[in-house]
This record gives sequence, C-alpha cells and structure tokens, in this order.
Amino acid sequence: MNALLGQKVAIVSPRPQTTRRNLLGILTEPEYQIAFVDTPGISLPKHLLGSRMVEAARHALEVSDVVLFVTDVARLPGEFDWRVARMLQKVDVPKVLVLNKMDRLGADFFDVVDKIRARLGSNAVPIQVPIGAEASYCGYVDLVTRTAHYHLDEEGLEIEVREVGEEMADTVEAWRENLLEALAELDDHIMEKYLAGENIPESEIKAVIRKATLESELVVGQKYPLVARVAVGCYEPL
Repeated sequence: MNALLGQKVAIVSPRPQTTRRNLLGILTEPEYQIAFVDTPGISLPKHLLGSRMVEAARHALEVSDVVLFVTDVARLPGEFDWRVARMLQKVDVPKVLVLNKMDRLGADFFDVVDKIRARLGSNAVPIQVPIGAEASYCGYVDLVTRTAHYHLDEEGLEIEVREVGEEMADTVEAWRENLLEALAELDDHIMEKYLAGENIPESEIKAVIRKATLESELVVGQKYPLVARVAVGCYEPL
C-alpha cells in the first residue's frame, strides 16, 4: 500500500501485531479511486486489546469490496493459517490470495497451492507462477499473457518484461492449461473454444477471471509488486 500511495501509511515492521487499528489509504487516479484498508493481523487474542484488534479486522472484511489474503509461502501453513482461511471462506466478498516471500528459504509456491486445494476444497487457480524460488527468485510469469516479468530492484517496482525462457516453457504451459480448464468450467463460451482447441483471446480470459473472482468462484494470486493488479483489475471500474 505504501508503494502504491507513494507515502508511508501502513506500518512496516518485522514484529507482529504492530498495526492496532484499521489504516486507510486512498489512491485517486483520473479513471478510478481505490480505498485500501490495512487491518490488524488476525490472531488468538490474549487480552482486551487483542480482542478489539481482531474485531476491527473482522469488521473490515465484512464491508470490503475485495479481500487480499497475504500469506507467507516460505513456511508451511499452520493450523491458525487454516483457521483464518476458513473464516475468509464465510465472508461473501471476492478474495485474492497473495503468496508472499518467494525469495525466502523454504519458499514452495506449488506446494502451498496444492495444500490450499486439499485442505479448503478451494478452487485456487494461479494466474501467475514464480520464476525461481528462495535465492534464485527473480520475478514471475503472467499465465494470461505468457510473458515473463523480471524484478530489476529489491522492491519489485522496476520490472522488465521478456519472453518466457525455454527452461520454464513446460511449467508455464502446464499451469496455463490448468487456468484455462478452470475457466472453461465456469464459462460456456470459453468451454467451446477450449474443447475446439481454438485460441482464447486475453481479453476474454481476463473477463472470466474478473467475473469468477467477483462471484467468489475462483481464488487467484501470487506475490506481485503492485497489489492493485493482482486480480487482473478484478474490481475495475470501482
């Protein structure tokens, strides 16, 4: 949120529970306006302050237009992570899963996706896959456009777009096929083209991703430097 707004609004700290109330940041552009809410982390409260922080986060979930669930991909999800995820399943708003910290030791994007599907029965469908992992992580591939996006700085704000390298071609095609299969099950028009082996335009893929995300039929995501684009403009226009 700080990167999007160009100023420090959200607290950045390695210590948990440093955000104690909902923080609001508003991004205004000629075509749209987005209100971001950075909530306190959801935890098992041990005192009154903790209970109020959790309640603030719950209330923000209920009144939001879309929820970004950011989770650490460098460690196995614990029981509390699953508890939060199940809580989010009960909230009737679009959800975007952001798998964060791909550059950390132990990061395994694909294993986390498999576990989410198995534990939650969720139709979790990546629209991006990482390039490398841990120390070799350097960007991601957009499965819709089949383009590789390389980070040129540590913050991931400067990006260079290239063609997908041969070393990732098979992985990209397999996960793109996974994406198209999921979309075909949700849209008859996509299904017809998919079964006929026809090319499906990017605009149609994005339109179905947007619709499915808004209707909570699809959970999409992977760590992306500008959070506003994670769900392919899933709530545009606001």
